[in-house]
Amino acid sequence: MTGIEGAITVCLNGASVSSPISVHSSRPLQACKLMEGQTPEQALSRVPLLFALCGKAQELAARLAMDAAGTVISSDDSNRRAMLSEALHEYLWRFLIDLPKLLQQTPSLKLFSACRQILGELSEQPQKEQLDQLLALIGDQVLGTDLTQWQGMTASDLERWLDSNDGELPPMLKIMDGLLGRSGYGDEAVELMQDKQIIQIADSLALEWRNGTILERQEWCQRPLETGAFSYHQNHRLLQGMKATGVNPVVIRMVARILDLIELLDLMRGNDVGEDRFGSLQLAEAEGLGWVKTARGLLMHHVMMEDGKVRQYRIAAPTEWNFHPTGALYRSLHNWTKIEPQQLPLWVDLQVLSLDPCVQYKVDINHA
Repeated sequence: MTGIEGAITVCLNGASVSSPISVHSSRPLQACKLMEGQTPEQALSRVPLLFALCGKAQELAARLAMDAAGTVISSDDSNRRAMLSEALHEYLWRFLIDLPKLLQQTPSLKLFSACRQILGELSEQPQKEQLDQLLALIGDQVLGTDLTQWQGMTASDLERWLDSNDGELPPMLKIMDGLLGRSGYGDEAVELMQDKQIIQIADSLALEWRNGTILERQEWCQRPLETGAFSYHQNHRLLQGMKATGVNPVVIRMVARILDLIELLDLMRGNDVGEDRFGSLQLAEAEGLGWVKTARGLLMHHVMMEDGKVRQYRIAAPTEWNFHPTGALYRSLHNWTKIEPQQLPLWVDLQVLSLDPCVQYKVDINHA
């Protein structure tokens, strides 16, 4: 049972010539219609009921969209801090719990619990002492290095870091790097979403949404895009160096998450609420869009108001970008038949984890 939230199903069929790879989502895209016919306050109250994951980001996107549409709903620094804390929580969960489990290593439950407690306190009322504790935990115990060193890290620096045994994360990524090999970042990869495209993408999707369409496939100029930490930091010299030296995209995505985690910590530490992490746009009278860069990728909420109530509500979530039927995951699986059968389940799991769907997933493999 996958529940009301749906699931991602990945099928690898060696017996099929026409469809050896398929990626299917059963996410209930119609759920956004539950916001319609409601007052702005009523619609906003439904957000935490509809979205168990990234709830703070969903709430912020909803607030931004409703504010842009001219309603009484707005956002403040507390909403933005909560979004930043939530994204940090998601990254640490993947690094300290999910990744070790996949690699048959021991999850760092105690360390994660300590970080989680501090993040909860920071989301309510940031204090320098608490933030210093979090920075120390992540630097000393998660990464095993001074956080400031990451700002100027190169691909050769990363190799030395991977060989270190300081911190929980370097050994995990070293294992991943060994398992996946240096297959390189090939031409088959999906284009990375760029910040400068956000407004254009919003306008393009809004044209479809205004007609009442609920998009089953999110595309830009009739092609899928990859969104997430890799797209946010695609121009960082470390990631560029990793691509040039043939590092597997899964490892690159994980390192990009480290860069994004450090950026989030900088935003929390500098009392900066992250103006480039979110935004809004008034598309027309009583029509607004809000967007947030979440840990999983770009999230958009679109609202059209009429007579004080929500006439139409649409959401573009990162899972619909990254798990598009011919999107980032699909392209990542192109050479699955070259993987040793006993390694294939883990190989697929790592591909999925690197793109991080917001729902459960299952994998069906037929080697033929």
